[in-house]
Amino acid sequence: MRATKFHKLLVLLAIVGVLLPMRDEISQAQETNGEYLVYLPAVARNYPPVNLTDIWVGNADGYQRSNFLPGEELRYIVVGENNTDALFDVDLSWNQIGPCGETQIFTGTLSLEPGLWVNSLQENAPDCLGTYTNTVLLTAGNLAYTQTTTFDVVNFTSEVVFNDKQGFDKCGLPTIDQMQTWWDHSPYWVFNIYLGGSSFACNNPQLNADWVWQVSQQGWEFILTWVGPQAPCFDTIKPKINPDKNIAYQQGLSEADLAIAAADFLSLKGDKIIYYDVEGYTTSDYASCREPVDWFLTGWTERLQEKGFKAGAYGSPCRS
Repeated sequence: MRATKFHKLLVLLAIVGVLLPMRDEISQAQETNGEYLVYLPAVARNYPPVNLTDIWVGNADGYQRSNFLPGEELRYIVVGENNTDALFDVDLSWNQIGPCGETQIFTGTLSLEPGLWVNSLQENAPDCLGTYTNTVLLTAGNLAYTQTTTFDVVNFTSEVVFNDKQGFDKCGLPTIDQMQTWWDHSPYWVFNIYLGGSSFACNNPQLNADWVWQVSQQGWEFILTWVGPQAPCFDTIKPKINPDKNIAYQQGLSEADLAIAAADFLSLKGDKIIYYDVEGYTTSDYASCREPVDWFLTGWTERLQEKGFKAGAYGSPCRS
């Protein structure tokens, strides 16, 4: 077994590490009383042969999602480790409880290959709207592991509309009740949602698909904005666009992927425009600053368009 080999290796290293640096002391001990002591580290000998490390519900490609449209393709994914050198049999069950009732997604015996293992099952999202709680139980002999995850089934998506009315944004996300007050007593019709990004200064854990749905029912429309790395010569924010234009282009692709995933998390899965927030910077240095920003936004735009969406950017009139 792999664990046994690991134990032997530790013992060997301990002997080499203790004895060799202490040859003089050992010789002296042998001359005086003919014996010496070697202290070895304690080694855990009951490492579990198998474990369960994570579960999630993802889209058709396996990427984790928190919400789905009714009937949309999804994947139930379980990940763990087989710490032995041979196939190891476990019993696994996946149970789901939600508005459509209780469903046994999977139950059966798996023969796990040594090392990291992944079990994936393709299904379609339930038709009933609401939250679904999923529980996985893995048993092997006297071992038992359980993990839980949730997802929502929602009935809304997104589309691009043109609006010439006023809008506003706020770093800290207003509550649903506060948004109702803004709707009732302000001139605003549009709210800018900061999807996130490495340069976004606020933490908005309450931003989720339910918040978007309830606020949209109040009448609000939304602008979607991503605040990632800024120009190489922009000093006040640490995450930067790389001054190498080729790397900057790749950064633009990656940031677009992150922004799409963030919008998808909010169930804004239809047509959309995502704007990149480009803060003002010194534009006089073209080669080391403005050119990388241009290449970054090229990658940003190409990736969004590749995925079927529209790309935008905003910044200062004279310094972006």
